[in-house]
Amino acid sequence: MPYFLLTIYIALIGLVLFRTTIFKTDGLSKLALFFIFLSKILLGFSYYFIHLNYFNGGDTFLYYEEAKLISNTFWNHSEYYYQSIIGLSPEPPNAEVFTYPSNEILIKNFGTYALVHIHAFLNFVAFDSYELHIFFMAVVSFIASINFFKVFRNSLNIPTPFLITICFFFPSLSFWTAGLHKDGYIFLGMSLTILSLYRMQENYRFRQFFTLGIGLLIIALFRYYLLAIFAPALIAYILCIHFQWNQFKTYIFSYLIFSLILSTTCYLYTGNTIFELLSIQQQLFINEKGGSFIDGINPMHPSLTGFVFFIPTAIINVLARPFLWECKDVLQFISGIEILLFLTLCVFAFYAKSEIKLPRKNSITSLITAMATSNLMLIGLLVVNVGTIVRYRSIAIGLISVIFVNFLFQYKNNQNIKKKQLKQVKTTSNIQAQNI
Repeated sequence: MPYFLLTIYIALIGLVLFRTTIFKTDGLSKLALFFIFLSKILLGFSYYFIHLNYFNGGDTFLYYEEAKLISNTFWNHSEYYYQSIIGLSPEPPNAEVFTYPSNEILIKNFGTYALVHIHAFLNFVAFDSYELHIFFMAVVSFIASINFFKVFRNSLNIPTPFLITICFFFPSLSFWTAGLHKDGYIFLGMSLTILSLYRMQENYRFRQFFTLGIGLLIIALFRYYLLAIFAPALIAYILCIHFQWNQFKTYIFSYLIFSLILSTTCYLYTGNTIFELLSIQQQLFINEKGGSFIDGINPMHPSLTGFVFFIPTAIINVLARPFLWECKDVLQFISGIEILLFLTLCVFAFYAKSEIKLPRKNSITSLITAMATSNLMLIGLLVVNVGTIVRYRSIAIGLISVIFVNFLFQYKNNQNIKKKQLKQVKTTSNIQAQNI
């Protein structure tokens, strides 16, 4: 039954793709879009089987079971769910229902409960089938990938086949956004945010502001703390495109000012400095030791000095782990190979950038770089579990990789232009020599 319904749902997506213009994307045929969507479904199943057999279920199955519990008991205990959702904290009925924690815990883990409730709603048409939840996550990841493809195709100089490969098939990004987890929705929220901001370079329409609001709302629902590190980048981007200010200076100034405001606000409302709050959050990750916990990590001291001295460790954790010699299984080894390839790309990209003069500074790539870099730094500072690091960094690594690949192709194009110019000079010199 689940696979029969899955076939029907896939056929409906195919009908939408081939009969409407909803997913129309320049540079991609309708058939290519359909095959890309099928790949998302296959990745979702790989996510399912790997978590089932390698992670012994993991969070994704916990979310799935809780979503089923809500949808299957909602109609019999609707008043309990309504009151719980609006924060009234009612007593659970004498039946098996989804039990809500205190408001403090609910707010702290809001993204988890948002995910569970969204899939509880989707479960009314998924009929308790994880396979159909895979379908809905494929739709989420598919839309997000298309959004980024549209942005990069219009703002970068990467040949379409390469851009398709990196936007739709980047290994860790494609995998970690394919399953029932928060990462797929974060990917969607970021794609809507960046696409709307990119289009604001051309005009300010209500549609762009609406899409921007939806994107930021999705991010806030699932990982609200990301807004704190994205906000200065968004402000700097708006200032740069509106006033044509120097991008590097504007972003640095924006992050410095926002950090000062955030630190002051945290101290006034919590009595803790921003460094103490970071240390507390890091300790929570340390307490959640898993099979890939990083041994030998000394916790960050809750002070400016401790923060500064922990930065090298944070960079190594997020940009170098897992080390190949520390890998315990095939999946960790694949992650280790991927991060090595990314670091190799970084080296070539920085060399290429140093050898070329880009036509103009690209506002949208500066925004993406700032958002991705700040996200990576936060992950490095807080997370001390390799598996969690690999999942959390997947979106940022994927987006930065697209920008770095653009440097390589820009370098190649410049080299081809130089060769043509040199050939023309030689040809002209030969003609002149013959005339003499």
